[in-house]
Amino acid sequence: MTTSEAVDTEYSRLKAGEKNKILNDEKEEYETKKKCCDFQEKARNLIAYFILGLMNNFAYVVFLSAALDILGNKLPPALVLLADIFPGLAVQAVAPFFFEKIPYAIRVWIITLLAVGSFVIVGAFNPVWVRILGVVLASISSGLGEITYMALSSYYHKNTISFYSSGTGAAGILGSLMYLALTTWAKLSDRITLYICAPLPLAMVLSYFVLMENYKKKSSYNIDTINSDLKINDTDQKTLVNSLPLKKRIQLQWPLIPYTAPLFLVYFAEYTINQSIVPAIVFPKSKIGWPQEDVYRYYQFIYQIGVFISRSSVNIFPIKRLWTLGFWQLANMIFLGTVAYYYYIPNVWIIFVIILYEGLLGGAVYVNAFYLVSGATHIEKRYKEFCLSSISFWYAYGILLSSIAGLFLAPWLSSHAYYNYWPPTAPPTVPTRKH
Repeated sequence: MTTSEAVDTEYSRLKAGEKNKILNDEKEEYETKKKCCDFQEKARNLIAYFILGLMNNFAYVVFLSAALDILGNKLPPALVLLADIFPGLAVQAVAPFFFEKIPYAIRVWIITLLAVGSFVIVGAFNPVWVRILGVVLASISSGLGEITYMALSSYYHKNTISFYSSGTGAAGILGSLMYLALTTWAKLSDRITLYICAPLPLAMVLSYFVLMENYKKKSSYNIDTINSDLKINDTDQKTLVNSLPLKKRIQLQWPLIPYTAPLFLVYFAEYTINQSIVPAIVFPKSKIGWPQEDVYRYYQFIYQIGVFISRSSVNIFPIKRLWTLGFWQLANMIFLGTVAYYYYIPNVWIIFVIILYEGLLGGAVYVNAFYLVSGATHIEKRYKEFCLSSISFWYAYGILLSSIAGLFLAPWLSSHAYYNYWPPTAPPTVPTRKH
């Protein structure tokens, strides 16, 4: 090698080293800025998802609390429960197979307007069938929201699922307490109360369009060097599943069985308890000091507290063995069923503790199922969006079957409890408020 060639080689080596040093410095600066931005965006997304969960279930809870005011004493409150659940179940069962073709922005507007419209319709009209139609709109809104926000979570940090779940748990407490406070404590009519509630679902639009980072956003950083091919890209590799054939969608359900089967079992047992068994566990006013209808409201409120606590606990106490939760909830259902039939626990406070435990199991299996699927390595990333949205079908199916079973179980247990243990006490009725 000549002296000239040696000098050229050394110069090229030094020049390449200088370029690499500049590139490394640029990389460090980029990574620092990126970490700061990621923290801010993550916080915004988590808060947004909490609000989405809170408002998605808000109308559902309020209408369950307002069932007697909507129907009066002429029709059973279970009619509102059916209208509040069944349409949402039907939507959750079929929507994952076509709903992803609609852009998320349009979906959020549809979900929000359905929720707002449900409050307006129930509050503005007198015919019961029209008011029931309003409840149906709320159910559809909640069902569409569930599958939409769970699918959308595949584009964000998996903790968005735990914050969404916490929001849905908080909706149970907020909805029931808000309706109770405005109608009972503030002495407002149920119509005025529903009008006050109507604008609140608009928070979903604000959360999605203002607070949450756009899921389509791609941030990239290009460093101009002599090697123009060298680029640093921070690109979300997840893609929408827009054209999955039906056969593939069905096949994707198999790897979800360890998550969806326990979810189905827990929700079947949970709603059987809430709709069919708990109403039959009666206590005479002479023993507890409250009328039976107040006892049932306490059951529901304590249950919602348990759900909220467990849905907010996945980052502190994650659970991987979901089957255990399913079997424990089935055992809980059988135990409370024997209590309703044989009445061998005459203390309402013991029942309160069991109801709290029921809520803890239900909330835990819900949030952990979504959380585990979000982080599952055996499910390809490109299918995560569809898998997360289709999970909703399975717990919805559990609720549907429990409702069908409740048509036969609830009257039988209630009749046995009322007329075998407390013959003088007729099934409780609650006077409706004036509109």
